[in-house]
Parts: sequence; structure tokens; C-alpha cells
Amino acid sequence: GLFFAYAHDANWISVAIAVATGVVGSLAVKTIFLWVTKRDGLGMGDVKLFGVVGIWLMSAIHFAPLLVFAGVLGIISAMIWRVAGKGNVFPFGPAIILSLLLFVFAPDTHATFWQLYGINMHMLSH
Repeated sequence: GLFFAYAHDANWISVAIAVATGVVGSLAVKTIFLWVTKRDGLGMGDVKLFGVVGIWLMSAIHFAPLLVFAGVLGIISAMIWRVAGKGNVFPFGPAIILSLLLFVFAPDTHATFWQLYGINMHMLSH
């Protein structure tokens, strides 16, 4: 991830903010979900993975579309997991990683996501 960011001439402050967004945001989701449901819904591996994802995304603004894609893939994988009879607890990491790969190999995906809501990415990045 660091080499990817370096090769793309990343703004290191933006990368640090993205890492913090991934870790703090996922910790907040983990804590709130635990408080509301009294069940642990996000593992610490997922929290750490979101921090690493921040390095690859290089900007916190890219987390919203990634979370939408990861959420949809997570729901699909959870349904498949349950139909296969593997129980209620399933790994969310593969959905996060597949969503990240989409952003790495199709870098305009985030801009397309924001355009669906009438938001120009150039306005967000300046």
C-alpha cells in the first residue's frame, strides 16, 4: 500500500487522514453496534484492514463509496454463508478486499459513485 501511494505521488497528509478515518470510523461502528445489539459485529481484523485500506485509497473521501460496495458484497456473502449452513458469523474481510480491488483497478469508480449523487469529485478534492 505504501509503495502504491508513493508511486501515485500521494499527499501523505491525506493518506494519514484516510488511515485514521478507516481505523476510527470502523472502531466507532464496532462500538456502536456492540452497544446497540450486545453482539460483536466487526472484528479487530476488519478494523485493522480498514486502516490499511486507507493507505490504498489515499484519501478519506473514497471511504463512502468503498463502504457501500463492501456492504453490498458483505450482505451477499452473508446470505451465501447462511444458505451454505456455516452459521451467523461470517468473514467481512473478503468483501472489503474485493471492494478495494475495484477501486485500485478501476480508479474512476469513486468519481462515478459521487456523480450518481450529483457531486463533482473535483469540488470535493479541492
